[in-house]
Amino acid sequence: MNDAFYFPIHRAKAGEIAGVAHLSPRTRTRVRPAFEIQKQRDDDDTPLEEHLSRVAHQLLAAWGSRYPLFADFSQFGPEDRTADGTHCAEFFFRCLRQQSMLGIPMTGPESVRGPGYGYIDAVAGIASEDGRGAALRLPFEEFSASDKVEHAISDSLRALRLEPPSVDLFLDFETLALLPAESRAAPGMAAVRVDVLREYGESGFRNIVICGSSVPDGVNKEYDGSALRVERTEIVAWQSLIENYSKGLIKFGDYGVIHALERDVDGPVRPPARIRLSTAGEHVLWRAARKDYIELSEKVVASQDFDPELAAWGCGVLRLCARYGRGERRSYAMGRARHQYAYRSDGARD
Repeated sequence: MNDAFYFPIHRAKAGEIAGVAHLSPRTRTRVRPAFEIQKQRDDDDTPLEEHLSRVAHQLLAAWGSRYPLFADFSQFGPEDRTADGTHCAEFFFRCLRQQSMLGIPMTGPESVRGPGYGYIDAVAGIASEDGRGAALRLPFEEFSASDKVEHAISDSLRALRLEPPSVDLFLDFETLALLPAESRAAPGMAAVRVDVLREYGESGFRNIVICGSSVPDGVNKEYDGSALRVERTEIVAWQSLIENYSKGLIKFGDYGVIHALERDVDGPVRPPARIRLSTAGEHVLWRAARKDYIELSEKVVASQDFDPELAAWGCGVLRLCARYGRGERRSYAMGRARHQYAYRSDGARD
């Protein structure tokens, strides 16, 4: 666990699971993904047990059983249980266990995962049985005030029956757009982090992870055929923090190129063509009309933000789409382009 330095948070949906499946072997040694298990759609009458076991199998196929991963049931409540009364998180980890996967449960404080301690008790039971500890994920509202963060950490550790060396502490800013104005810029984010680290940086947590996302919840039609450029404030603030904090290595996490609070909409959706790149300091979010995937791929590959030397799966597919977007291979390229492709300049999300 201590070898990893990138802790991304993904929704456990087909596209994001497939993206993790294409990480290179070297990248896998440095990445510890967290998957937010998704609830079923209202019109899906598949038994909960079948839904959870299917997700567990998808994660096995994508990630394997060699390296740890986190699983979080933030969309579920203490009352969400299988037909025999087992908490959904306990059932899911039973599936991971049967597949020899190295799962680590993630929770938040009772104020977020309540009411009551049903969810946290389930995580405590999983951690006790598996012996791999747990992750504690605190939202901004909980760690930005000294009285709240003290209670959130001490109460959660007590409920989990764990000491800091068995716990990964996630300080999650979530989407930066919803933060108070003074905390949206890199200096403000770093200042909040320093206050928490001053108190808990030497408490012996297995990992302390700073995460958040500046990806907006959408890109308007005015950008059709072009790109919206957004500063990666979260990574700028993290870089400033690690340069000035000498008491330990603070790890980094984000939400990839997905809006931190993104939720599926009800009913059918016809999304536009979207290609999202991340450079060292920016998210570059391209969009076009749905029919223009191929033309958009060609624009992105020709742009200054595209790194043709990057050995990433998403990078290779974009080049393939652009190269074969014309002529007799067009139908093949169109088929491959019906997905949202993204690559990271640091190789972490490929």
